Amino acid sequence: MTLILARKNHPKIFNQDQSIVYLESICMLKRIKDKNNIIIIDNLSINDDGTVEELDFFFEEVLISIKVKLIITNTINQKLIDIVKFHQIPLIVI
Repeated sequence: MTLILARKNHPKIFNQDQSIVYLESICMLKRIKDKNNIIIIDNLSINDDGTVEELDFFFEEVLISIKVKLIITNTINQKLIDIVKFHQIPLIVI
């Protein structure tokens, strides 16, 4: 499954088979059962305190709650680098 972290006003991709989820709340993680998840961070950064910019949860809450095999982002900062190194998750910056 692919999880997208994006700004709240970000246009949503039509996803008929529900393999893409826009993660807007940490509560949404309860429904994710896949073991090979990919996270796409689109135009958001991870704040110094570990929270996701514009979203109301800590990025590490996601990584602790579900199995993540890859993170793809177009915005990079030192906090994100530190978190992915700690959790040993590959990071692709586009």
